[in-house]
Amino acid sequence: MPERAKDMSSTKTDTIIAHDSASGFVRPITVTIAHAREITGLGNTTLWKLIGEKKLQTVRVGRRRLVLYDSLRALLAPSSDSRPQSRRRGRPRKVLPREASL
Repeated sequence: MPERAKDMSSTKTDTIIAHDSASGFVRPITVTIAHAREITGLGNTTLWKLIGEKKLQTVRVGRRRLVLYDSLRALLAPSSDSRPQSRRRGRPRKVLPREASL
């Protein structure tokens, strides 16, 4: 059953949390934009851009906007298909047409 918890280190940081009895780990269901900034290291503009692009799922409760914690995890979790592209430096090579061999 979700319950509300207050973080004593900062004011007005309400978070809805879920208890997982199997592992004993307590994970939040939603976080505020300010808390999302703290835990991800992303800036305010970047978070709002991701929300606008529908890459982060949010819910509105009254006038507050809360970010779903699972959508933050999905956004920042490394995926197997996200390999860094190798970049070449310098001027691109000329591509010469191949001569037809007889």
